[in-house]
Amino acid sequence: MKTSGLPCRASLDCEAVFRVTPQDSMDALREAAALRNKHELDAHGYTHIATTVLGPSTFAQGPSGPRRRGRRRKEEELNVI
Repeated sequence: MKTSGLPCRASLDCEAVFRVTPQDSMDALREAAALRNKHELDAHGYTHIATTVLGPSTFAQGPSGPRRRGRRRKEEELNVI
């Protein structure tokens, strides 16, 4: 199911979707999430419980080690003068 916003999580039959406008705004995302939570509680008596606790993002740190590219050569090929 593709949506253009945050879909209701309480019921698969519920077609309520809460749009995030503008797309690049964290405030708009928070507002849409709050509206979705209110709808879920009012219409379905549902309160979402997060099952995963995320830590700080490590994306900006980059990869943990160097990445080798290409075919690995044999040791004797590397020592040729």
